[in-house]
This record gives sequence, C-alpha cells and structure tokens, in this order.
Amino acid sequence: MSTRPLASLTSLLVLFAAARGVAQTTSDLRREAEGQAKAGGHIPWDSAVPLVWAQFRGTPQPAYFTAAQTSSDVTYLIGCLGKETRFTVLATFSTTESWVRPGIPTDSIAGPQTLRHEQTHFDLTEIFARELRRALTTTPGLCPGNLHAARQLFDSLSLVSKALNAQYDEDTAHGTKGDSQAIWSARVGARLDSLGAYSGLDTTAP
Repeated sequence: MSTRPLASLTSLLVLFAAARGVAQTTSDLRREAEGQAKAGGHIPWDSAVPLVWAQFRGTPQPAYFTAAQTSSDVTYLIGCLGKETRFTVLATFSTTESWVRPGIPTDSIAGPQTLRHEQTHFDLTEIFARELRRALTTTPGLCPGNLHAARQLFDSLSLVSKALNAQYDEDTAHGTKGDSQAIWSARVGARLDSLGAYSGLDTTAP
C-alpha cells in the first residue's frame, strides 16, 4: 500500500426537528444537537481544535485504496415560536466512521500531508454549515408553516458542498499535489473568514 494520501470522503447527514413549542429556545436546540453528536461519537468543528489522528477510530475499509477517510456531518434543528424561527446548525466529525490506515500517522511525510487534506474536508463541512446558517437567517416566513423550505435549502447546499469536495479531491489528487493543496487550504480558510458572521451555532430568523 502506498503511504501517500490517496483519497478521503465526506458524508453529509441531517436531523430535523420542528415546532418544539414555546420552551424550545436556541440554547435548547444547541444542547440537543450537541448531545446527539456526543452520543454518536461526533466531535463539533472548532477552529481552535484541529483534527488529530487519534480521532480517526474507524476500521479501514479494504474495498478502498485510500490512506484515510473523513466522515463529517451537518445537523440542523429548528423550532418555531409563533412566526419566529429558532435554529441551530452543527458541523461534526465522526470518530467512529472516520479512519486512517496503519503506518500513515507515523509517516513523517504522508502523515502531516494526509491530515492536512482531511482537515480541509472538515473545514468544507463547516463552510456548508455556515452557508446553511446564512440561508436560514435570511429566509423569511419559515415558521410556522413553511419549514419544508428549510429542507430544500439544506438539500441545495448539500449538492453544492458535495461537488466542492469532489473538485477539491480532483484538484489536489487527494492531497498528493502539494501546491494545489496549499491553494485549496488557503481558499477554504479565506471562505471561512468571509462567513465569520455565521460562525455561531444558533440564532433566530425573520
């Protein structure tokens, strides 16, 4: 097996809750989403806490000729208080489904190179989460009877995110092209910065 980073994959999931009642504040929704994530072995995205190999606890898949795989999710929960829409959006990394092949973490070249590639996949998931927060914040009239529009927003952004991840893998040859990887990592970092106003986990919409 080559020790070069060959590929990574990102999966996107959604959990949906609506019309939870008067007591369902944005903080309630956030705690619920974080509790679900923790129970499922998921780690929330955090700019101050990058991924480490010890978090890739899944079993390598023999059917894939890949060095590592990242499984990251976007969860959103919505509650209505009359016409007010309250929601939380959480990007998480699955420790049980993400994996790395033996020998990669200790390889002085492939280890850091592969981990950087995987971190950028996770960062792309956070971009998706921020884009969803922005869309939910700027879309009026979701509550009380138009919550299906939130799912449409999610599905639309999910398609964009999947295409972006595929383009990222193609341009960087799954992280093996150092120059392209550096360009993409910088581009993704700049995009995260540009969406800084939507870095909060929970908010209300008009």
